[in-house]
Amino acid sequence: MTADSETGAAAPKRACLHGWTKRQKCVLYFTIVLAVVTVAHIAVFIYVMVTRDTSEKTCLTKKCTMTAASLISAMDPSANPCEDFNKFTCADFIRKNPIPDGKVRTTTFLQYEDTFKLQIKDLIENHNSIGDPSVVSQAQEAYHVCINTTYHKKEELDSFKKYLQDTFGGWPVVEVKNWKQKSIEELLGQSEKLFGLSFLDIDIKNYPDDTSSYEVAIQALTSEARILNETDDEDNDEIREDEKLRFKAFDKFASLLDEGSDKKSAVGRTIDFRKMEDLKMKLVKPLDKNTTDSTVVMSVKELNSTQNKVNWFKILNILFESIHIFEGKETVVLKDPDKLNHVFDILKESPLSTVTNLIIWEVVLKQLMSNAGPEAEEIYEEYVNEVNKDRPFYLLSPKQHRWEKCLAWLEHIYPMVAARLFINKYVDKENKAAAEELVQLIQQSYKEEIEESKWLDEETKKRAILKVDSIRRFVGYPDFIFDDKELENEYKDVPIVKPTHFQNFLENQMIRYEKYREKYKIPDKESGDRWQSSPMEINAFYDPETNSIWFPAGILQLPFFDWKRLAAINFGMIGAIIGHEIGHAFDNYGSRYDEKGNLINWWTNQTREIFDQKAECFIKQYSKYCPEDRQAEEYKCVNGTRTVGENLADSTGLKAAYEAYQLWTGKHGKEKRLPGLEEYSPEQLFFISYSYLWCENMPSDKWTIYEMDSHSPMKYRAIGVLSNYEEFRKNFNCTAKGTMNRDSDSCVVW
Repeated sequence: MTADSETGAAAPKRACLHGWTKRQKCVLYFTIVLAVVTVAHIAVFIYVMVTRDTSEKTCLTKKCTMTAASLISAMDPSANPCEDFNKFTCADFIRKNPIPDGKVRTTTFLQYEDTFKLQIKDLIENHNSIGDPSVVSQAQEAYHVCINTTYHKKEELDSFKKYLQDTFGGWPVVEVKNWKQKSIEELLGQSEKLFGLSFLDIDIKNYPDDTSSYEVAIQALTSEARILNETDDEDNDEIREDEKLRFKAFDKFASLLDEGSDKKSAVGRTIDFRKMEDLKMKLVKPLDKNTTDSTVVMSVKELNSTQNKVNWFKILNILFESIHIFEGKETVVLKDPDKLNHVFDILKESPLSTVTNLIIWEVVLKQLMSNAGPEAEEIYEEYVNEVNKDRPFYLLSPKQHRWEKCLAWLEHIYPMVAARLFINKYVDKENKAAAEELVQLIQQSYKEEIEESKWLDEETKKRAILKVDSIRRFVGYPDFIFDDKELENEYKDVPIVKPTHFQNFLENQMIRYEKYREKYKIPDKESGDRWQSSPMEINAFYDPETNSIWFPAGILQLPFFDWKRLAAINFGMIGAIIGHEIGHAFDNYGSRYDEKGNLINWWTNQTREIFDQKAECFIKQYSKYCPEDRQAEEYKCVNGTRTVGENLADSTGLKAAYEAYQLWTGKHGKEKRLPGLEEYSPEQLFFISYSYLWCENMPSDKWTIYEMDSHSPMKYRAIGVLSNYEEFRKNFNCTAKGTMNRDSDSCVVW
């Protein structure tokens, strides 16, 4: 024990560096500082290397980030992709996107459509057209006239009355003294001329085996009239209710037009309506005798002598006025001559006033009332709402604002003007070239699939590949819309804008049908090389009669496509749509047309039989699909037979898109991943984006809208295709047979 201890005093603490020399201390300090700096440098190096590695593997551009956010927002990663891929990719989309008021569903397509319409509306209403070709301001003026019908409702209605007077001698229901009787030929000719509708269906059609030539085809009645042919006893109550609603609208509209001193009484209008309904029921009633549908080819002269209840020269020359004068030697195709004779027997024995009333009500008013001013439009909409309130397809047509109707009409009349404005403001011009590359690669993948097919014989393979090579492509928009002179020339026949929307609608309707009939006189050899659809469509098309595909600018936008994001996403979305449309060239309908669009059997009997067996596999597969909460009911959610063409196109289209993506990566190299979705390979993102395309929130009790649809419900468009596809199973390691792995039961075409 030390002295200090003994005295109890605390010994002073010795400094930790006590006894170190100054030099030793400096060395220590330097060593510590060096160590800290070294660690810091290592940390920075690791951070740089990690972030560089991440950025090299992850696409962090704005478009990639936006795409990732959309996919993540829709997905439920806790769901097993091998059990229900729709739930995996769309469960959160359904939870986060409630169905808007007035609608029965929401989808990725409908969400984009709402935004798209608002963009076009803003352009038409606010675009400064100074410096543009005059047709741009003309389109804007036509839109504003359409919008402002409320301020000119008397003028709108007067325009409508004048049309009835000039064309049909007036409407007998409201014209007691002033109705000027027209012949049956004038009534039918004028009705067909403006609407393509009457008690006849007179059309111009391609020769089935030579699509460069046209013929006049005639048959009795139209789909418009046949809709009313419900005569089963079990439907009598519904028929009577519909009749009451028709009379209600009939009476209201007659009252709106009937303002003269010789105003017809309510009793008189009731009698007119009853006669009209009786005539209609006679026309749609099936023939008493047993007849079979037949088609007869004859000259107009023979038509006029065999179907001699009317003067066919007069009807055809009214219809083709200024285009062609029929002299008798021209060929016509007559379908079901017995039915046509039956119709004219009834018409000839009926008072012309009743025939006129029926044509005006069933054809003219149903086509024109919604464009004859706000009062007429209100009557028509009330009638349509009441008649169709419980009918499935009507659920897809919610009430539109006036601007939506006017915008739809404008895009119909001036599609290239609307496209020019939209593309200039919203479309990246690089999208068109990038989309062209996708189309070409998908065509190439189709050809490779066909070439590798084990069941096609060599001759059929050659014809199928020739058909793919011969497809005409229309991608994005025609370039002429940016040439002022060419755009003006496109609309040289469109009349100047009139003070009332009814006049504008009527005149443009007349020009539209006249241009359609012009191809009879001068078959348009170049029509297959011109845009036949609006670039503003949010859709895509295939036409078997011209072997052409259209992918308008309207659908070449986010969320479906953008050249600045991952190609995997583009191929999974727009690529699958492109593949789908090309697939229609080989579905159960399109496969009957050859590379020129002629209706010719280019398959051998054996390959056609195998194809039909493959199609039957899809029919059986999709016919079994139904939501769990409806499986106990006697209800078929998907009609496999009705939807087989679309399901075939979905199947071949997705496979072609995936294989085209493999061609793309072979050319451009492997792609990065998406932020927040780094665990998924580009190939997996391809399938995730495909399923996202078909996300749909719709209660299963509203699935009746699909009863008459040629498409399957969106959920089954996704899982139906993917469950058949081996590459999907490989990428998600779905080894066990189940919902997403049909294994040996898989339906395939190529």
